[in-house]
Amino acid sequence: MTEPSIIIVNSQQQTSLPATDRGLAYGDGVFETMKVAGGDISLWHYHYERLLDGLQRLFIEIDPQAFLQHMNTSIESVRQRQQMHPQEQGVLKLIVTRGDGQRGYMPTQFEPATLISIYKPLPDTFFNENEDRQQNGVGIHICKERLAVSSSLAGIKSLNQLPYVLASRERQTLAAQEGLLLNNDNHVIEATARNLFLVKNNVLHTPLIDQCGVAGVMRRLIIDIVAAQMGVMVKEAHITLSMLKHADEVFLSNSVSGIWPVVNCLVDDVDQQWLVGKFSRRIQSHCHHFRLDENQSLTSYLSSSTPLSPSPTSSGKN
Repeated sequence: MTEPSIIIVNSQQQTSLPATDRGLAYGDGVFETMKVAGGDISLWHYHYERLLDGLQRLFIEIDPQAFLQHMNTSIESVRQRQQMHPQEQGVLKLIVTRGDGQRGYMPTQFEPATLISIYKPLPDTFFNENEDRQQNGVGIHICKERLAVSSSLAGIKSLNQLPYVLASRERQTLAAQEGLLLNNDNHVIEATARNLFLVKNNVLHTPLIDQCGVAGVMRRLIIDIVAAQMGVMVKEAHITLSMLKHADEVFLSNSVSGIWPVVNCLVDDVDQQWLVGKFSRRIQSHCHHFRLDENQSLTSYLSSSTPLSPSPTSSGKN
């Protein structure tokens, strides 16, 4: 039997929110989806910095001590669960909304933000399925849904995710495991839940996330650290379908599922195919080892004598 979810709202275990919360009414907030194993969150600093960047861009203020208490309460509840089930791994979704508010788009000043944590164990089927996709690769398709330009939201994970919902729905009748989203200029931006990388002549290419799209934390890890460790150049650029078709290797990145090599994609009615290459394998290996770095974990943040303050430490281009 699947264990029930753990839900923490403003440091208290509860399952309800006011119907007037602006996260529900307007999608007024941000979120992070983080993998939890062994009672800890890896790549926490990257998640945290993107969260803070999103809050600043939406002009949402959070109280540092309230946030620290909420995260302590959330992870302690998850640790108790995982101590009872030592092999369990799960996903913690952290949501921050502007809080309760009056009718209308204009926010109420000085209303405290709402902090929500939702933890769900990953089902056993996830691990077998994900291992197969990591090893054998996945098929993808080009989504009909397009991403609109919104430079104020580009890079962050806001609660406004309807384009991704509609794009994901297209895959219900397809054999593909992911879909690629383009903008109105026909540039490839990302997959519905993952970032895209192309390998061409031993150079990594990934789409610019300056006008739309989400800058994933695994994408940031690859750009900032993994590529440097491998001695590989990374180019953030406008990616065309022609560049996709002529790539040597293609892979997708996600902080929960890791690296998925792409083995085929229907592009302009042509079934383009790629092999799972050695470049993708090296990226997989480097990312796996770095995710185990304790200095990047939530435990390190909570135990620090000078924890990060809720002010942005990144540009949002992660």
